[in-house]
Amino acid sequence: MVVLADDAHGFMVMWEPMALSSFFLVTANHRVPAIREAGFLYLLIAHVGAIAILLCFGVLQANTGDYIFASMRGQSLSPKGELRPDGVKLVSRGSAT
Repeated sequence: MVVLADDAHGFMVMWEPMALSSFFLVTANHRVPAIREAGFLYLLIAHVGAIAILLCFGVLQANTGDYIFASMRGQSLSPKGELRPDGVKLVSRGSAT
């Protein structure tokens, strides 16, 4: 469902169930302490990635206030004084893998 989202709201609403289901898959054998620690680390990193994605959406919609992906693609950002969405995407992609 995350892949099928047409706007930022739908994307973020579906991001949380994806992160939680991945957490439960990672911690399926929760009796092993190392697996529990890995699961909580995954959950933390997934939420850091979600915050980075939210920042990226905020930068991309700053001029219009529209959260639809089609209008975000049409944005032209000036490189001066604005947060670069490329850097935010790099952080969010690194945390999602």
